[in-house]
Amino acid sequence: MTYTGIVVARISPGQDIQFNIVSKWPERTSLKVPSTISYPEGSEPLWGFQAYAFRPTYAWFKPLLDPTTPYNDFLEMASFAEIADLRLVTLAPGKEPGAMVGDYLRQVYRFVLSTLRPGIPNPHETLFQFCFSTPVVWEENAQLAMRAAIREGGFGTEFPGNVKLSSESEASAAYFLSREGSALKAGDVFCLCDVGGYTMDSATYRVYSREPVLRLTQITKSCGLRCGAITVEMGFLDLMLKRFEKDFKRVFRKEGGLASQFMHDFTLIKEGFTGANVVYRLSLDLDVVDSEFYDAQEMEVLLSLEDLRKIFLPVINQSLDLMGRQLNEADQECRQHGGGRATHLVITGGFANSRYAKAHYTDFAAKRGVELVIPSDPAIATAYGSALSGVYDVTYTRKRCARTYGLQYDDLMLTKDGDKERGMTERTKGRKNGGVAPITWLFRKDTMYEESFDYVRRFELLHSSDQALIKAIAIFSIDQKKPTTSREKVDRLDIRPIDHVNLNLSLIPLDCHPHLTDNDDGKTYYQIFVDVKATLCLKKGELNIECRINGALCGDSQVYTVWS
Repeated sequence: MTYTGIVVARISPGQDIQFNIVSKWPERTSLKVPSTISYPEGSEPLWGFQAYAFRPTYAWFKPLLDPTTPYNDFLEMASFAEIADLRLVTLAPGKEPGAMVGDYLRQVYRFVLSTLRPGIPNPHETLFQFCFSTPVVWEENAQLAMRAAIREGGFGTEFPGNVKLSSESEASAAYFLSREGSALKAGDVFCLCDVGGYTMDSATYRVYSREPVLRLTQITKSCGLRCGAITVEMGFLDLMLKRFEKDFKRVFRKEGGLASQFMHDFTLIKEGFTGANVVYRLSLDLDVVDSEFYDAQEMEVLLSLEDLRKIFLPVINQSLDLMGRQLNEADQECRQHGGGRATHLVITGGFANSRYAKAHYTDFAAKRGVELVIPSDPAIATAYGSALSGVYDVTYTRKRCARTYGLQYDDLMLTKDGDKERGMTERTKGRKNGGVAPITWLFRKDTMYEESFDYVRRFELLHSSDQALIKAIAIFSIDQKKPTTSREKVDRLDIRPIDHVNLNLSLIPLDCHPHLTDNDDGKTYYQIFVDVKATLCLKKGELNIECRINGALCGDSQVYTVWS
C-alpha cells in the first residue's frame, strides 16, 4: 500500500454501467493518493497528501499486517526514510497494525462516501460491494488481518453489501481482458505481471471460454517479489544524498519532500526517460559549487544517462526475472496439460508507464516470442480490475490451492471404507487409553481444484453424557503439501487453528443414535454419524464447512483462504 487507487462502478437498472476513476483527492489531482497517515494531537488523523503537513508521517504500514514480513529488507531504506522524513514500516505510539491500517481505511471510507453520496439519494437502499486487492506474497494471517482492518475502517458495515478480496494479479487480469483482451480466444494463454509500488505479482491464465461468461483457468501458481517502482525513487534520493549530503536534505524537506515540485519534475523525467544519452536537469536551489552534478548558475541538478540507468535497472531486472520464471512454468504446464504455450505477456502497474522499462520489456517479449501488452492507464489496473470483478463474473474453472486445510476434534474421525462405523467398544477403549483422532486434511497445497470444489465425507463422533453438547471442531491451515496428521506434532509446530466449527448436539435427539452405558464409569456413550461438506471456492477466497446429522444442519463455518 504505497499508493491507493479507487475506481467506482455504478449499476442502475436499464442503464449502461458507468466506471469512474477517482482523481480529485484532498489537496491534489492524481490517479492515486499516497498511502500515508499522521496523527495530530486532538484531531482526526490526516491521510494521503494531507499527511505530509504533520510530522511524523507514517507510510508503508500495511506490511505490518504480515508477521512474515522480512523487516531486514527495510534496513536498506533507512536513508530514504530519513531524507523523506517518513516513518516506514513503523507503528504509531499505542497502535497495533490492524488499528493503524483501519485508521487509514476509515479516512478513505469517509472520503468515498462523500464522493458517492451526491449521486445516491437513498444509500441505505443501495447495494454496495467493496472490492480490494492484496499482494500474493502475503501469508494467511495477513489476509485475515486485512479483512479485519477493512471492516475496522467501516467498509461493509454501514450499508447493505459486502467486502471482496482478490489478488493484485487477478484484478489486473480482469482489467486487461476488459480493455485489451478482445483478441484472445478460448485456449489462449497469457502471463500477467503487476509491477506495483513495493511488490510485484505474477500469474498465468488460460482463457477457457469467452461466452456466455468469461472463464479462466489459472495454470501457474501466483508468485511475487518485494520490489517495485518505489525502488527507483529510493535510488534517486540515495544518489542525491551521496552527492549533496546535508544541504540536499535541508532544501528537499523545505520544498515539501516527496510532495515537492522537485519530485514531480523527477516523475516526469522518470516516465519520459528513453535511454537517450543527454543530460537531464532538475531545478533545486542548493548551496553547492558548480560541478558535473550541479549547474550553480542555473540552480539545476544534473543527471546523466548512467545515473538513470543505475536507478532503473534493479527494478527492470527483477521484474524480467519474475516474468521469465512465470513463462517457463507456464510453458511447462502447457506441455503437460492441454498443449499450447503462453502467447501474451501483460504488464500493469505504475512502473509500466516508464518508456525505458517498456523498451526492455519489448525486447524481452520479442526474444521469448510472446506479444507484449501494456494496457492504457496501467497504474490504475488493479483498482479498475477490482471494480470489474465486483460487476462481472469472471469465472475460474480450476485454481491451485495455496495451503492445506483440515479438520480435527479429539473424538471425531472418518468412518471406515464404505461408511462403516467402528464398534463402540473399540471407540470407548481408545478414548480411555488417551487416543486422539488424527487431523483429516480436506484440501491440499498446490493441488488444482475445480471452481467450487466440494469435499463430502462421513465422520463418526463419540460423545459421552458428561461432555458439553457443543463440540468445537478445529480448522487448520498449513503451508505444506503433505503435513502430519498428528495433532500433537502440529501443536509442537506452534500452528494454531484458524477457526472452529461449533457442532451443536442439542439440535438432535441423542437416543436415536447407537449408545451404551459403561458399567465401569457409569457414562453413556453415543456413536453419531456426522456428514461434513466442505466447499472450497478459490475465486471468492472462501472455505465453507457444513456439518449435518441426519440431514439437520448442526454447525457451519466460513474461513477465508489465501491466494493460490
